[in-house]
Amino acid sequence: MAIAGGWNLKEISSKLPEDVEKGFKEVTQHLVGASYEPVLYAGSQVVAGFNYMIICKQILSDKDATEHLVKLVINVFNEKWSIVDIDEIV
Repeated sequence: MAIAGGWNLKEISSKLPEDVEKGFKEVTQHLVGASYEPVLYAGSQVVAGFNYMIICKQILSDKDATEHLVKLVINVFNEKWSIVDIDEIV
């Protein structure tokens, strides 16, 4: 059972749930400056809608294609997906 505001980390998986994968593609396809590849689905959070935490490989659009590991949080509210936060891990 999800608790409002708390992260449900019991869902950890190497594969995104189908609806989260669709939302991930929607919010990342038009980003400029970096691309994102999901590595780990970390869980969900009940807020205004739902937040989903995804650990991703970030590949910058610089001459070296610099890579980072990031925590990407996306939200769906009223069927509209958005990026909440992107934090560099490594």
